[in-house]
Amino acid sequence: MYRYKRILINLNMDKNDANIVKQASVIAEMAKSEKLYFLYTERKMDIPDAVSYTHLTLPTKRIV
Repeated sequence: MYRYKRILINLNMDKNDANIVKQASVIAEMAKSEKLYFLYTERKMDIPDAVSYTHLTLPTKRIV
């Protein structure tokens, strides 16, 4: 099996998380991973109107 040094696991804080962590553990053992990173993501993003992102711009198209 390919060796993954680091694995990122996304958690939603729901009933499936325990199963996800178990599966990630099995994969980490098989791949001899050095580190597991856990990331929590929020499903709903309620950003107040007072927060402004007008200074951000979209990336320009770049042909490589």
